[in-house]
Amino acid sequence: MEKASVPFLLGDLLGAHFNASLNEPLPEKLVLLIDQLRCSWLDQVPVSAACNGAHSVNQHLARWLLMMRDRYDEDTLPITQALLAEMLGVHRPTVTNAIRRLHRAKLIRVSHKYVAILDRDGFCKPPASAVSLSDCVLPSTKTYPE
Repeated sequence: MEKASVPFLLGDLLGAHFNASLNEPLPEKLVLLIDQLRCSWLDQVPVSAACNGAHSVNQHLARWLLMMRDRYDEDTLPITQALLAEMLGVHRPTVTNAIRRLHRAKLIRVSHKYVAILDRDGFCKPPASAVSLSDCVLPSTKTYPE
């Protein structure tokens, strides 16, 4: 057998095993976890949509960083400003300005490849001049099921 055909053969075997497993019922714990994740996602979608229309890029960025931090479970997030811009649906210079504001407020530390959350509680206290975030749900705890 040629070396080049080994990966294809392995892929065929794994694919056949996967297709065969589709006929088997999922374990009950997995079904419950999938349902919890679906419910959590369905709860977050309308809140995100409402917040996107009502708040600034700075507030979108703060909310997105907190949500990502909860999911990643680390204060240092391996993410670039270009990816943040893509996730928020804005141009990169807009994200750079928003990140600069958070950095000046000593809430984050930034590098080309990461953003580190320095003061999680500071994200939840908007300055007096800011629009209130009370209408939005900022994740103060993990936003996904255990």
